[in-house]
Order: sequence, then C-alpha cells, then structure tokens
Amino acid sequence: MEIREFAEQVLFTSSLEEKLQAGDLLTDEEPGGAILHPGAPGRPANLQMQRGGGGRAPFPGAHRLMDETQRGVLLHFFANHELLATELMALVLLKFPEAPKAFRRGIVRTLREEQEHTRWYLKRMAECGVQFGDLPLNRFFWDAVAPMETPLDYVTRLSLTFEQANLDYARHYSQLMADVGDAQTAALLERIYRDEIAHVGYGLSWFRRWKEARESDWEAYRRQLHFPLSPSRARGNVPFNSEGRLRAGLTEEFIREIEHFGQSKGRTPNVFWFNPNAEAAIAAERAGIKFHPRASVAALARDLEILPAFLSRRDDVVLMVDPPPIEERARLHGFGFALPEFERLDPRGMVCKTSTLRQRKLNALRPWAWSPESAALFAPLIKNCPGGEQTMGEFWSPDRALLFSKDWALARRRELLEAAPHPLIDPAAAGGVCLSIAEVEESLAALRHEGPAAIALKAPLGMSGQKNRRLLADEPLDESVRRWAQRIISTQGALIVEPWLERVHDFSIQYEMDQEKLALVALVHLFNDARGQFLACECGPRFGQALPPGVGRFLMEGSGPVRLYDGVVRRILESGLHAAGYRGPVGVDAFVYRAKNGDLHLQPIVEVNPRYTMGRLTFELLRQVAPRCSVRFELVNVARSEQAGCRTLYEYAEMLAASVPPRIDAAGRLCAGSLILNRADKASQALAVLTVKPFILP
Repeated sequence: MEIREFAEQVLFTSSLEEKLQAGDLLTDEEPGGAILHPGAPGRPANLQMQRGGGGRAPFPGAHRLMDETQRGVLLHFFANHELLATELMALVLLKFPEAPKAFRRGIVRTLREEQEHTRWYLKRMAECGVQFGDLPLNRFFWDAVAPMETPLDYVTRLSLTFEQANLDYARHYSQLMADVGDAQTAALLERIYRDEIAHVGYGLSWFRRWKEARESDWEAYRRQLHFPLSPSRARGNVPFNSEGRLRAGLTEEFIREIEHFGQSKGRTPNVFWFNPNAEAAIAAERAGIKFHPRASVAALARDLEILPAFLSRRDDVVLMVDPPPIEERARLHGFGFALPEFERLDPRGMVCKTSTLRQRKLNALRPWAWSPESAALFAPLIKNCPGGEQTMGEFWSPDRALLFSKDWALARRRELLEAAPHPLIDPAAAGGVCLSIAEVEESLAALRHEGPAAIALKAPLGMSGQKNRRLLADEPLDESVRRWAQRIISTQGALIVEPWLERVHDFSIQYEMDQEKLALVALVHLFNDARGQFLACECGPRFGQALPPGVGRFLMEGSGPVRLYDGVVRRILESGLHAAGYRGPVGVDAFVYRAKNGDLHLQPIVEVNPRYTMGRLTFELLRQVAPRCSVRFELVNVARSEQAGCRTLYEYAEMLAASVPPRIDAAGRLCAGSLILNRADKASQALAVLTVKPFILP
C-alpha cells in the first residue's frame, strides 16, 4: 500500500475500525499532489466533533478518580486527542507530499503509535463503562493544527505544543491512577508517556533542521506560533514535568521559558501598561505644550513598569519596554505569583507593528491611567475590544481629564458637606480654588483668620505632593512662591489653597467603576512623608484592627465616618464619574487629623484618582499572598538606601534579603518576609518592596 492511500483511509473514512488499521508494508513511490485541508476528518456520526461550548464536557477532577466511571470519562478525553493526532498526521502526509522522505516515514511510524494509543484507550475506557462518543468531542486541536502551511508549522504546533503538553498530562495521571489503585491504567499511561517523549524528540529534530540557524529554539518557536496557540499551550494544567522535556532533547533554557510563560488559553485578555506620569501629561496637554518627563521621573517609571503584573491575572498581557527575563519570572513564580504574558514595546515605546495584539480579541485596555500617552499607545488596539467600532473618545477626552484635577475632588468634598453634614467633618478645612494671585491672597487672609499653623498651596494636577508648597500662617507670599503660583495658574488654570492640618492617619478608599455603578473594593492604610509624597501602603484582612489607638474608635465605632465611603461618598462620586463617562479603577485619599482643641476630625476627600493607585496595588497583592496575612508595599529610593548604610539599591536589596528573607507556606504562597518586586540589578531610582506578616487579631 502507498503512504498516500494509507493516509487517505485514515483521514477520510467514516469507519473507526478502518481509521485505526495500521496498514501493511507501506511504500512512498507515488505521493501524489498536495490537498487542501478539509473542514473536518471523516468520522462516524457518533464521533463528529462539535464547535464552541457544545464540544465541552466536564473534566473529572483528581478527587473523583476513585470512581471507575470517572476514570473512563478521563480516558475519553485522552482518546479524542489521540484520534485527532492520528488524523492530523494523515493530513500532513497528504498536504506535504514533497516533504523529505525521512520526515514522511517518521510521520507514518508516529501515526501508527497514535493509532495504537487510541485502541488502548478505547479498550480501557470500555472496561470502565464508557463508550467512545458518550461525551461531546472538542475540535480545538484540529482547528489549531490543520491550517498548517508548512511541515515546520506541523512540528511546531503538534509535536512541540500539544504533544509537549502531554508530557505533563500522561506522567501526572499515570501517578494519580497508581495512587487510586488502578495499576492497569497507570501502566497504560506510562507507556504512552514514554512514546510521547520520542514524539516530541522527533518533532524537535526536524524543527531544528528547518528553523533559522541564527535563532535559538525558543526564539524560533515563539515566532512560528500564531494565535490562538501560544507557548502556554505547551504545558498542562498539572504539575510541570521538566524531566520528560529534557529526555526529549529540549534545552534547559527552552524548558524554563515554557514553564514560566503566561498567555491566555481561552479567556480574552486585559492589556495593562504602567504610565505613572499621567497627571503631568494631562497638565502639559492643557497648557498646549509637548510632554517631556524629567529624566529621573522617566527612570522611575522604567524601574517600576512591572507593577501592573500584580494587578493582572495569568491570562492578561502587560506591555513593557524591558520585560523581565526568565530568571526574574521564575523568581516571582517561586513565591506564588501567577504572572501574565509580557510583551515588549518597540524602541519608541509603542505597540510593535508585528504584535499579535493588533489582531487578537481583547477584553479591556488597562493603563495605570488614561491620559494622552495611553490614548496614543492603545489606539491600534481599541478596535479589538468589545464593540469593535469604538473610538478613543470612549476612553479619553477632555471631560475625562477634569477628573484628575484637585478642584474636581474639592467640588465633591463640598457636595458631600451639603448632602450629608457630619459633626466630625469641619467645613472650614475644605479649602478653596483660586483663579488668580489676588484670589490666592484673599484665601490666605481668610485662612489665617481661622488660625491654622500653616497653609498648603496645591497645583490642581500634581501627584504625591510633587507640586505643593507649604507656608507658615504668618508667612507672606515671597517673590519665588508668587512666581510659582502664577505659573501654576497660567498653565493649569487654578491653584488650591487649604489649611495645613495635623495629620494623624492617612488612608485610601479603592473603588471600581463600571458602566453604571461604583463599587467599593477596599480600604487601605496610607503612609506619606511630611511633604505628602508616597512612602508605603498597608492592607490586611481587617482595616479597623490595624488603625492607631483612638483612630479606630473614631472611624469605625457607632456612626463612625468610615461608613460614608460605601454610602453618600460613593453615590456622589458615582454620579460625577458616570457623567464623565469614566470606567475603571478609582482611588480616594483621605486622612484623620487633630484639630486645635485636640479632637479628631476627618478630611473625607483629599484627592480623587481616576486610575490605579499604590493602594489598589497593595490590595491586589494581599489577594495573592498566603491567607490571614497583612501586606506592606513601599518604595525605597536611593536616599533611603543610603540611610540604611547601602551604597546602591542593589546592595539594599541584598541586605533586605538577608535580614528579612521571604518565606512561602505549604501551598507555595508568600507568608512572611520581604520580597523585591522589580529588578534590583537594574533599578536606578526605587525598589518596590513587598513585606508580608501574619495578621494577628487582638
């Protein structure tokens, strides 16, 4: 029999018995012409593959394998995969008749082994009381591999992706079957596992012949795969098996990349990007000037660009100028973080023209903040989000820019005072918006009459106290402060004047805005320096238990004002955000302060940040560490590392690792110690430090 005749029988017959006949001695004298791939292989009626959700059946969990019928259900899944592999190998023989004879002979040999595997599965699952076709048959393997255009596509998609993943599944389930006392199925899976090692090795040898010689195995593999396939499909959702991959001939580098690669296997991804300079970019746009961040600020953004990885999920994508190398991803994986896919931006910091994201279906675009920068970056991807015909105006517009201004937050504070006067909120501490130097002078005079020790001057668009000035109560506006104030008014249109209050405790309230509703996410403790610049955030299972003495009683007991944040404050913010068409994360800064008479009061809305914040990041980190722990997230700059006696940030990181080493629990999640989240070896401005402690109730 000719190989072509044999392949046609396997691919097109509707008889399962004929499809699994190994054939006599085969020759390859008449390979014939190439065929186009059919929509589906020939199958009997009860084995037709189904599309979408109709082709999925519940996969039995490990805890159900004590039941023989459930073991049969598991084998039904495996039998479908083996039959599909058999049919795809027949297809490759018919699609590429001009392929090297040695390659075609190897395919025939592998095909016959896949036929044998299928027959083994059918026999064993029948003994478990399950017949082939009792469950729906999914066609994903077929749809992913059959459109192959070259033999290189075949070995990349089937041998190095699906068969590589089976190195995990076959070994894992062989061990599980042995554990439940099913020695027969365990031995069957062990035999198939050994064959799969050879199959991966066979595909790898041809892959290396056909790939570009200048490329590593990993580089060539990434380039050759096309969505919806990705390297994440080459590992199973079971313990990772490095040993089998080494025996197949894969390099240690390739194996590490597969183990730690993140990309969606089905869920439509969100796309994240870190742009902490949004307020400055918005201020530049409003002033009509081109935005150029200071060199130190740009360097800080590069240091911390991995932070969205801890906001995202495994199926998401994070855009980075310098994605973490495999060693860094492995380090973070080792502490329980399920990292997303990382995609490198082009030299201009934009989405590459060859990026698969330009064609992929996307769920949402998630910059740290919407701004002119993020609008430009995400412009090529908007068409791939739900709706398809969206315009940038739905994500970014001048109306949206107003939400970042402190005068918008001040207006919400006054709205709160009108809607729900509270004895613990002092209207005199609200401050005012000044549109000229004359109004600044008037506000200063009015505040001095109230008697605060100092007065704060704030730019409407400024982050972490970077554009604030502090005047003593009797200090006049000197010429340098006057010029600064005039410049802020000229470029941003206003200046905020507020009493400088004696802060006792800062905190932030994290929300999420959807198309209609604003939902409370978390309350987080906030620590700033004397200038109001960010130092750290803390979050634990119970917000009230970690408050300083007296503050907890003030905020939490009885009709404590903290309840405003899921009540009238939330409704006021929701109305304003909805009117502006904003959707996404929202952070509100607030603080408790001590009045002149010694009583505690609340400044309920200091800033409204329509973006991600370090407080939201801290809460998301809490969700990823061991249960019943609290977390502290802080930024350690060069000055602080020097205060600790370290000459560099890298030296500080080494000192921290030695003095407060991170520890994981039995489930592999961080449960104690301090962990550097960004790359200490490349950081020039700051380290992102996560510290975890057991949360102990009093």
